[in-house]
Amino acid sequence: MEPEGLGFLSGLVTALGGLAGATVTAPPPAPQPGGAVIELRVSGQEFAIPPEHILAVLAGVNDNTQMPQLELSFDDSGAALFAEITAAHIGQAMDLVVCDQVLMSPVIQEPITGGQIVITGNFTSDETTLLASQIAGSTPCDSSDATK
Repeated sequence: MEPEGLGFLSGLVTALGGLAGATVTAPPPAPQPGGAVIELRVSGQEFAIPPEHILAVLAGVNDNTQMPQLELSFDDSGAALFAEITAAHIGQAMDLVVCDQVLMSPVIQEPITGGQIVITGNFTSDETTLLASQIAGSTPCDSSDATK
């Protein structure tokens, strides 16, 4: 059952007005220079949201499903880019890539304009914590393969 008023990428990436429905399991690493670039690949095109456009990244647990999740908040520039990409590619699959690993390939259902997303999938708590640390720049991408 989808909550009202939320945008979805195939039910996996959720645009939120706030990061509701989640319990944080790790303290949020402060994004810093050298953090991982979030790559978006859709229809043969590649886009990047560099670390300076990421305001916050949190490893948490969804209160409803009890599954680990990764929460991201973008600044205005990052939010505008994410909204532009999702608006232009409705109905198409988009690879979400961090540290050269495809985290998921959801189908874009509608534009995601809120500047905040929640990524769920077949992740462990340790994997979401590592991904958050890599995106924030406190752990190098080559330190471990978090998605295997």
